[in-house]
Amino acid sequence: DGSKPISGGIPHCFPQFGPGEIQQHGFARNLPWVVDSLADGVEPKLVLKLTPSDYTKGMWDKEFEATYTVTLKEDSLICDLGVKNTGSSAFDFTTALHTYWSISSIKNAKITGDFQGATFLNKMLDPPAEQ
Repeated sequence: DGSKPISGGIPHCFPQFGPGEIQQHGFARNLPWVVDSLADGVEPKLVLKLTPSDYTKGMWDKEFEATYTVTLKEDSLICDLGVKNTGSSAFDFTTALHTYWSISSIKNAKITGDFQGATFLNKMLDPPAEQ
């Protein structure tokens, strides 16, 4: 019913990851996304979109289009979260795909992307440290 965040699967944290000026992890994980496209075949692909509403503007008055694409390949699942500024003023945001997957070892996990120049919080360290 949207009253509480879902703790399972891959919640979408946007426009804020973690604590901050608006609710923890933002609003995207609590809202219904609209199916933009669905492709069957050898590598099925689903594209979902989220755009501003009265609810989002009540917390974060920005013009945006968030797109979440899921592609199922023979040996992998590809999840891509993109954000486009559709307004005339710049904005900052943080985001995350907050997965709840059980894996046999962290050494079996692989994250790919263009992270050059990005900072991150490594929670595998004790205490956690920004890198």
